[in-house]
Amino acid sequence: MKEKMFCQPIKTSLLKTKKTNILVVRDDYLEGGTKQRAAIPFLNKLKEEGIEEFVYASPFSGFAQIALSISSKEAKVSSTIFSSLDNMGLVSSYTKIASKNSKIISCKDLQEAERLSDFYQKSKKNCLKIPLGFNHPLFIDFLKKELKEQLKLIGNFNRIWLPVGSGTLAKTFKDILPNKHIVCVNIRVIEDEDYRIRHIIKWKTHLITRLRRSLKQPVN
Repeated sequence: MKEKMFCQPIKTSLLKTKKTNILVVRDDYLEGGTKQRAAIPFLNKLKEEGIEEFVYASPFSGFAQIALSISSKEAKVSSTIFSSLDNMGLVSSYTKIASKNSKIISCKDLQEAERLSDFYQKSKKNCLKIPLGFNHPLFIDFLKKELKEQLKLIGNFNRIWLPVGSGTLAKTFKDILPNKHIVCVNIRVIEDEDYRIRHIIKWKTHLITRLRRSLKQPVN
């Protein structure tokens, strides 16, 4: 039987520079990224509490929609994803992957996806909308537990670089690594003025608030 991807330990690659070594954690080997590690126990727990369908509003480039799709299949629950179209007005490759196991409703942007998913969730019984980036207390608890186990495989390090979309991953790492310097790279999924980004800016860490390219810009 093929090993399930969400159960695999982390993979790493070592990059050597003149001044230091950089260890790259390759959770891109997981189809749904790091959040996939905690998504299944999260859905299963809420399923036990009576939730039958999960709803999510996603930016077109988000990996959480893929994690939800994979996990909802494993947990044997329904999932509906309101996903924004890409900058060309097309369904993104990420959303196409998520459509394998989830119902997809395309929206013009993330704001419309949030609005329509709110309305959808309110119109259904035993249905839960998962916040952007899986920013739910129960999910974060499962993610902390999983990340602590994976960090045991890495060893000692002084600094960690993290992508920041919704901020869920960064906040989780901040809680489990209070003495490490965290460099947060804002990939501009949400606006800089958003309360989630403003909260992270207040940390005593370095936040790259604006990259030259956003996730909406294709790279040739």
